[in-house]
Amino acid sequence: MMHDSAPVFAAILAAGSSCRMGRDKLSLSFGGKSPVELSIEAFSAYPISIEGIIVAASAANTEAVKALCSRCLLYTSPSPR
Repeated sequence: MMHDSAPVFAAILAAGSSCRMGRDKLSLSFGGKSPVELSIEAFSAYPISIEGIIVAASAANTEAVKALCSRCLLYTSPSPR
């Protein structure tokens, strides 16, 4: 049986306030790259075609996420406080 392929989107949830950690988790570096950057690279290298990458980011991280991914759809979460 053959199925039509539905569009595939990836989601990166990066809007936490990092209050338990005490500093912004997105500013951490793993091999010189942020967690969001590593996630975008992983989704971009995925063997099936991804229509878009949706990133939920805090207002404080909006510009950093825009700089990392021009094809990302950005959702800015309201401040938790």
